[in-house]
Amino acid sequence: MTAVIAQADAITPYGRGIDALWAGLMSGRTAIRPTDRFAGRGFVSDQIAAIADLPVATKSRCMAMFRPILAPLVGRIDPRPPLILATTVGEIEYVERAVLEGLPDQAAFARPAFLLDRVKSLLGLMGEAVVLSSACASST
Repeated sequence: MTAVIAQADAITPYGRGIDALWAGLMSGRTAIRPTDRFAGRGFVSDQIAAIADLPVATKSRCMAMFRPILAPLVGRIDPRPPLILATTVGEIEYVERAVLEGLPDQAAFARPAFLLDRVKSLLGLMGEAVVLSSACASST
């Protein structure tokens, strides 16, 4: 079996795209800055964070990234091969919303399996699928 990386993308506080991420990292400037996006309650860092500039109303930042990079593949790839998705926690904005707004039901959507199902559905895949943790320590 041959692994293929079909596309790569990133949405980070440095901007959208791999080039923006690389340029930001190489610039030596930090992406951590004051923010008014959320009240600091519940967070040790209070009003300082590294925030990706996407509208707060965007329900899923992960899917906002996946849709444009995966759209060219829809209907063009065999639906049977396995899918391996690496993520830290899934759709973190649901955890953020649950903590900040006291909506415990939102946290369930952050499960990596929920995101995995959405990506499989987007691509029309029917094969096996697995999520690998790519969080700092666990991916080691």
